[in-house]
Amino acid sequence: MLTEQQYQNLVRYRDTFFNAAQKPDDATVYFYKLKYIEVERTEYTVQHECEISYLKTAWVLTLEGERALEEFEQHAKEMAEDRTIKKRDRKFDLLNTLLGAVLGALFAILAGFIMSRLGF
Repeated sequence: MLTEQQYQNLVRYRDTFFNAAQKPDDATVYFYKLKYIEVERTEYTVQHECEISYLKTAWVLTLEGERALEEFEQHAKEMAEDRTIKKRDRKFDLLNTLLGAVLGALFAILAGFIMSRLGF
C-alpha cells in the first residue's frame, strides 16, 4: 500500500511527460524497481527536405502502478466514508442523549405537577 507521499509522487506519471533521458530522482528509481513505471521509447520520423528520426524516451505508468494508485484511492475513499459514518453516529448519539435528557426533565416536571395536584 502506498503512503500519501508515494501516491502524490506516483500519480504525476498518469498525465505528465517525464523525460527518461534525464537522471531519475529517488522516487523514480523506487517506482521503477517496484515496476510501477517503465521507460517507453517512441521513435518517430519527420520528413521535410530530409528524413529525420527522433527517439522520445519517457517514464510511463505500468498496469501495476495504476493498480497501486487505484488501491490507494479506494482505501482513501473507504476511510472518508468511515469518517463520515462515525461523524454521523456521534451526532446521532449526541441527539439521543439530549433527547433523553429533555424527555427526562419533562417527565420529572410532569410527575411533580401531577403529584402536587394529587396532594402528595
